[in-house]
Amino acid sequence: MTLGSRSGRLLAYHDADWDTDYVVLMIGQIIDAQDVPIRVVDEETLLLEGGRCTRAAEILIAASPIGAGLGARRVDRRIVDSQLCTGGPIRDMLGLSGAVSVESQWCEDAALPAVA
Repeated sequence: MTLGSRSGRLLAYHDADWDTDYVVLMIGQIIDAQDVPIRVVDEETLLLEGGRCTRAAEILIAASPIGAGLGARRVDRRIVDSQLCTGGPIRDMLGLSGAVSVESQWCEDAALPAVA
């Protein structure tokens, strides 16, 4: 897809276990790029944010709802960081981007296991 004068790729994945849709927008020259910044944005503004992007390469992750009902929450930086460390659909999707490495504003306790 074209976003202004730049190209973009939209990748979506449905996780049936968590009833969650993950959507990632890859903007610019991602393939073989190093330290590509990733950013979580509201899912309703994903394409608008992509059109405003000024970096050579950037990956936007939609803040989609996770689960349903009263316990529902949204994909956020903490979830992204956790999946970058421990694996999950977001990490798999970023692996498909072709980037050599990505850069996230680290959420320090994202990968720590929950204490019961």
